[in-house]
Amino acid sequence: MSVVLRPACPLDAGAVGEILHRFETETPWMPKQHSAAEALAFCAMMIDRGWVTVAETRGAARVSARDVVAERGASGGGAAGAS
Repeated sequence: MSVVLRPACPLDAGAVGEILHRFETETPWMPKQHSAAEALAFCAMMIDRGWVTVAETRGAARVSARDVVAERGASGGGAAGAS
């Protein structure tokens, strides 16, 4: 399996924000404190600071932002889900 690591670009903010927001909303023990727009803005800030790396593998992307790692399948669309 081939893996391509690359710095996240501004176009990835929507997909990365969706991953982060979905984690918050779907994790039972996680307090629900942020809107999808707030998650997107936070991810855009992390991307601008160079804190986010995208690892792309056949149809799936993994996102690492400092100490945060999340996964998203390609069916979700968006830049982070691109193959």
